[in-house]
Amino acid sequence: ALVDAKERFNPPNCAPETRDAILQDIKRWSNSGRWSPSFFWLTGSPGSGKSAICQALAELCKQDGTLLANFFFSRVAGSAGRSNGDRLLPTLIYQTMQNLPEVRQSIEYAIRSNRSILTSTRAALIQTLFCAPLSQFSVRRFFREWFGTPIRLVIIDGLDECQ
Repeated sequence: ALVDAKERFNPPNCAPETRDAILQDIKRWSNSGRWSPSFFWLTGSPGSGKSAICQALAELCKQDGTLLANFFFSRVAGSAGRSNGDRLLPTLIYQTMQNLPEVRQSIEYAIRSNRSILTSTRAALIQTLFCAPLSQFSVRRFFREWFGTPIRLVIIDGLDECQ
């Protein structure tokens, strides 16, 4: 489910003025430039508030325009789709097309060129419809605008709840 999906009504949230330090650390990491690691893996024991932090971060990034895509897995949610790993990539690809219209053309071209890609393996899907279009976009944008563009985040919560 997406950050603001009806199915996620009343999602876990951070109490006011809590978790501010970790949210600032993550935002600082995301803005630290192209030499920072590409992944920020938030770990903690069950019930420690990781989902609340991801929810707060996704809301914050959506507000400031830095949320590229998100997915919140859940085994206990009303819809079986929230634990289905096959729904992750199409959801991320769809959101990417919505949030980066410049990438949409590359994704649509890849689908038109090879319709069977939609029934391919997860590895083929992520490479052809996510990584390749984004790398083309980032190269074009790099040469056009250099370093002035915001870093976009993909937030995935609950990987341990994915079937």
